[in-house]
Amino acid sequence: MMKTIIISFLTMMSALLMISCSENTVSPTGTTANGYISDKVENWTLGNQTINASICIPGSYSYADLGTGQINSAGIFSIGFTTPASEYLTGIDNLFNEGTEVHVKVNSLNTKYAILVLTARDGNGNITGLIERRNYTDNITDNSFYTEYVYFNEDITLAGTKLHEYAADTTFSEYNVNSKTGWSTLSCMFTKFTPTYISYKISNTEPQGAKWYYFDVNDKSTGVNFRHKHPALFK
Repeated sequence: MMKTIIISFLTMMSALLMISCSENTVSPTGTTANGYISDKVENWTLGNQTINASICIPGSYSYADLGTGQINSAGIFSIGFTTPASEYLTGIDNLFNEGTEVHVKVNSLNTKYAILVLTARDGNGNITGLIERRNYTDNITDNSFYTEYVYFNEDITLAGTKLHEYAADTTFSEYNVNSKTGWSTLSCMFTKFTPTYISYKISNTEPQGAKWYYFDVNDKSTGVNFRHKHPALFK
């Protein structure tokens, strides 16, 4: 249960990351202008396809489209995306509704955010899979991490720790986020991952080793890891 709760929370917040890898192009970052990503998907084998940028609409299984791009047979892709509409943003205060011990300082609880979702589509427009940036492709272990693109409607500073003790397990989270209005990148590093204890850090610093990977929506083994994050895609 803890793994589902933690990972879904991180998806929502998963919120918060700043990429410095030279092979990855992100422009602009920390502005209210549109975003842009250009890079390579390491395990891509599906030829030329269209990719889509969207955000999950709060309280539903639907997605709001923000832009489209192309990926070629070598996995090289580029995509531009707009800023999300205000009605599709989630309040940052939702992150602090639970917790045994919460010691987190945030400059404004009025801040709202949305997390970018990249999907690949076939020639008929059907979603075939997710494209995500991380240093692992299967099970999470100590030092696994992933990076997500997050839109904030105002500048945000988030710092501190949060402890949540469930009936059978415990999670401990640490935050060190300083992002400007607009699109930012945030990384979540799992410092400890066991059946009864998970700890992780969310910050604007991406560790070395991140790459883009493709995850097939029809792959049941992939669905185990993504169903809680994208129930509309992984049934």
